[in-house]
Amino acid sequence: MIYYTIESVKELVKTKLEASMADLNGESRLPISFPRSIDDYKLNHSKGEILIVYKGGKFSPSKAENGVLQNRDIKIGVIAVIRKTTDNLTPEAYVEWATDALSGTELDVDRPDRFITAEEDEWLKEQNYEWWYGITFNVPVVFVEKQYREAN
Repeated sequence: MIYYTIESVKELVKTKLEASMADLNGESRLPISFPRSIDDYKLNHSKGEILIVYKGGKFSPSKAENGVLQNRDIKIGVIAVIRKTTDNLTPEAYVEWATDALSGTELDVDRPDRFITAEEDEWLKEQNYEWWYGITFNVPVVFVEKQYREAN
């Protein structure tokens, strides 16, 4: 079983998206990044960019009597910022692409629901022909308290 952190989940999501992006034709390929800020983000690519952000999470009650062992659902946001032009995929097509690329990814965790799933997608905004769509993914992992992780 792998111990997943927020950062390792974000890296896993980026790796899966990059692998899927390589399958698109050259004109439809976009950079994928972890933005420093969403509020101050400026699109610099001619066609768009895919952004990955941590959106929070939920913890179950502990399953261990003498320590902390919890199911943890990490929420990852994938934001498609797309300039609407006639020579690339539509903004909505990137939503479908990201959903297909990540949904069903199996994680090495001791949980019956060990697959990444899409929870929702939504239109965020449109300004100056830049369309923003967000997709929230649930990444089911297991949280183990630090002293137990380090002992094993």
